[in-house]
Amino acid sequence: MSTEMSKYVLMLLESYNERARKIAVLRYNLEHPAKVSRSEQIEAMNFGHGDGLDHSAGHISNKTLYIALNYEEQAERMNAESAHEIAKELFALECEQRRLTYFIGLLDKRQAEVIRLVFVDGIPTKEVAASFGLTYRTIDRIKRTAIENLAEMYAYSDQFRV
Repeated sequence: MSTEMSKYVLMLLESYNERARKIAVLRYNLEHPAKVSRSEQIEAMNFGHGDGLDHSAGHISNKTLYIALNYEEQAERMNAESAHEIAKELFALECEQRRLTYFIGLLDKRQAEVIRLVFVDGIPTKEVAASFGLTYRTIDRIKRTAIENLAEMYAYSDQFRV
């Protein structure tokens, strides 16, 4: 099996919890998008100033009127773009997480349990060995074999991905 694919699988396993956190944050951001209120908009326009050209003191620039009239449309477009970017990133992370979780589920029971305990639950290999009543080396061998099996699954699966 390719050592590159094994390294990739190990990286995915080691970043499992970080990816789960990112997924949770993105879901929250998608469900609770940041919006600029009308009062914040008006306040921003009050303190905004141009370069001082092409208008007299006390005169409101046509640019300010144009910005005020089109603000809501622009804000909605920007909010939609932001939501689209969040959804795109969320989709990619969730797909990778589901794929990894599914492949872990295809391992034999003991390998899957060791992988979950070590990488998902973050339990040190020594403690996992003690809980199984096995030596550190045995658990480490099970973990390495599981990573190799996952790498084979990824390599095989990638042959059919477009």
